[in-house]
Amino acid sequence: MVGLQQYASKRKTRIINDQTIKHFQMLLNDETWDTVYKATCVNEMYNRFQTTLIRHFEASFPVTYADYKPNKNNWITKGIKTSCNKERELYLLYRNDKNNAQIKDYYKKYSSVLKRVINEAKKNIISDSSFI
Repeated sequence: MVGLQQYASKRKTRIINDQTIKHFQMLLNDETWDTVYKATCVNEMYNRFQTTLIRHFEASFPVTYADYKPNKNNWITKGIKTSCNKERELYLLYRNDKNNAQIKDYYKKYSSVLKRVINEAKKNIISDSSFI
């Protein structure tokens, strides 16, 4: 059996919040942009502008690394999510009107079919991943 540590990795993110945005805006506001305006050609102006912008961006929004574990529920498809939402709605109908036999039967049949679909999806993922 493969340990969970093998699947753990680092995810690169940036800290972006009101404080860092204000810091970025302050740096851009305080920039004189003289180097950009003194450039002789458009490409040079653009490169200087981009360099200044990236420098302030990197200073304002630092990179952080967080542990990341990929989602192990590969069997959950869009259809299964939709079906689970519908089952929840049916359950609420059934719970609020327990005297209605039609709703009860439909909910129980729907739940039974959904359980079989979920189990089959899990089996397919397990059998597919055994070849890896």
